[in-house]
Amino acid sequence: MDKMIWKPNLDEVVERYMALWAGKFNDQIIVIMEPNVTAIEDHESWQYKFEYDFLKVCPDIPAMFESNESLLRFRSQIQDDFIPTAWVTYGGTAGGAFWGSEMKFYASGGYSPPFIKSWDQLDSLKFDPDWKWNMELRNACEYFAEHASGRFGVAIMEISNDLNLLHNLRGSQFLYDIYDHREEVERLMDMCVDFNVKWVKMQRDALGEANTYRGGRFDFWGLWLPGDTVFLSVDAYTPCSPKILEWGRPYIQKFIDRMGSGWLHNHAVGLRLLPGVMKLERLIGMEFCDDPGEPKLFTRMHEITEITGDMPIMIDIDFDIFLSALREHRLKGGAIYWVREVPSIELANEIMKEVRKYRA
Repeated sequence: MDKMIWKPNLDEVVERYMALWAGKFNDQIIVIMEPNVTAIEDHESWQYKFEYDFLKVCPDIPAMFESNESLLRFRSQIQDDFIPTAWVTYGGTAGGAFWGSEMKFYASGGYSPPFIKSWDQLDSLKFDPDWKWNMELRNACEYFAEHASGRFGVAIMEISNDLNLLHNLRGSQFLYDIYDHREEVERLMDMCVDFNVKWVKMQRDALGEANTYRGGRFDFWGLWLPGDTVFLSVDAYTPCSPKILEWGRPYIQKFIDRMGSGWLHNHAVGLRLLPGVMKLERLIGMEFCDDPGEPKLFTRMHEITEITGDMPIMIDIDFDIFLSALREHRLKGGAIYWVREVPSIELANEIMKEVRKYRA
């Protein structure tokens, strides 16, 4: 991709990310503004149909694309650090379908029922690029790449790594399997590494230049990640003791080693896993989501950074809290702030002028 029509200052934004990942951005901040949905619908420039949750239209590939396109067309008016990136996805509960499960569709996207009923099935599990859902995913990637037409980037589907995959394939039984079938689980998690390397390559090959720019790749969060960095998650470890992460960490590390580097997703409820997560090598940063019933992550920044140090992190933050912290000079540098419920595009763009001048 030579340029991005819907992000004229793409090079400027990518260079901000480059500095962030290189550890040369510790006094500045990356900010992504997410407009309030009501504000979007009332906005005078809102002149086209917009399906905010594009998972509702799965598996209709043209409709999935058009939904992404509508969102990105609207977001292109916001002059923040979001890189317009369409996301080829069937949802976080669809992971088993690419191993051989069927897929059902609901308003929340695809769901693949757990299909490993016997551990004897492990002998027949493998990455099959000709399995119908892998072919469908590859077709979706090719369609998105072709129709993006240089206006925006395209990101691959979220990866279901190690214990997350076990959850997809075995359902809630996976919590018992860790203890009752440890040998079989370890074999499956080892298989998962090789599967995901091939699965990621299949998608990236299909996307081609729509996924790459200046030696990095577009992420589904609208970020630019260096090299071949892959998305990872410790979601399935959150209900478990940190000892389970100690046991599972080598499988996360194997995948990172195969791909080069990792960008890891966590939740407020998973903060107790941080000491174990920080033992991973070649982890470039972490993204955290707020959870109901948990203190807002911004109020726990000191607790988080006491463990993560200068590693770049991304957190959710409500607009009013962000604006106050920005103007009171309380935002930690070297971080990405995903600002929720921004009242309007005009206000977002005015505040981004302050963001560019901010120094921690």
